[in-house]
Amino acid sequence: MRQGKITHLIDGLGAGGAERLLVAYAPRLVRLGYDVEVVVLQERGAIRMQDQLTAAGIPVRRIPVDNLRRVDQVIGFHREMKRSGGDLLHAHLEFASMLSAISAHMQHKAMVATLHTLDAPEAVDRNSFRRWLMYKTLERYADTVICLTKANAEIARQTGLGDAAVEILPNGIEVDQFGATPTLDRAAIRGQFGIPLDASLAVAVCVLRPEKGLDRLLQALPAVRARTPDTHLLIVGDGPEMDRLTGIVAAEGLTEFVHFAGYRSDVSDIMQASDVFVLPTMFDAQPTVIIEAMASSLPVVSTTFAGVPDMVTDGEHGLLVPPDDVPALTEALARVIGDPDLARRMAARDGRARRRNSRSTARSSGSPTSTTR
Repeated sequence: MRQGKITHLIDGLGAGGAERLLVAYAPRLVRLGYDVEVVVLQERGAIRMQDQLTAAGIPVRRIPVDNLRRVDQVIGFHREMKRSGGDLLHAHLEFASMLSAISAHMQHKAMVATLHTLDAPEAVDRNSFRRWLMYKTLERYADTVICLTKANAEIARQTGLGDAAVEILPNGIEVDQFGATPTLDRAAIRGQFGIPLDASLAVAVCVLRPEKGLDRLLQALPAVRARTPDTHLLIVGDGPEMDRLTGIVAAEGLTEFVHFAGYRSDVSDIMQASDVFVLPTMFDAQPTVIIEAMASSLPVVSTTFAGVPDMVTDGEHGLLVPPDDVPALTEALARVIGDPDLARRMAARDGRARRRNSRSTARSSGSPTSTTR
């Protein structure tokens, strides 16, 4: 029985967490009986997730809105939503959230927005003003704003979301894709990057943005290697920080031990070829990739910011350190790499958590867990 039509709207279909999450749960909505489509507003580099959506039978169309000052494009967007938008508009990321909230209000349609990212409360720049404008638009016009954790909701309210109706709904993943038999084994994956089979391999997977803290990780690596000399680091992903990070690696003489994989579609295989996952994020909502690492039975080294402690119990599934604390990051990473028994215990707990949460994406594509006003 047809349940209704859901139009997911998103700024772009690159390789970020919001995009990957959409690819994971849109097909589940189809299996539940909904008509689902995805509308993309911008072409930000390669539209990497589009092929996965279309392969799952999800139609993808582009309604170009390159800039909110392009009145012709904004009008065109509203006309398209009036002509063929779904019964529910579900927006992801900034442009899509602002435009969808206004369009849904004009057409008396239901509208939901998911806040996948956050801005620092103290930030004062053009980006923070645009984020504030998005929050105020959602406060006025959205039926529901989904936040990934209570901490994220509190930060969003402080930076403009105000009295919007908020639902707390954490991210989920298709856990069966992680920890399964890899397409390529450990030796084959490592061989692609010239990483010795017996090396201790730390892996970081993210879009290369400043807030991910990878420059701090590179600062920590020489001291980690002084304690565990066989340590290598594999950075998976691309983004605006690529040139700066590769420059740091070259300047510090780390090219033999730090490997850049760029964008990869075989993240599960790469994680299974690794020994520890590290993400020293300084500002993040709820990095889905940490859940993927835990599902791959990897011990996690990350920070105490926002939604991370909701996923990782410090000392059980991994080690958490304060954001932007290079000495603490050094100590945590060296401790996990240098103590194989500790790493195995953490990995085993991650594996048990994976089995307990084997329906994580099913929950994420279903009903939110709590409401706050």
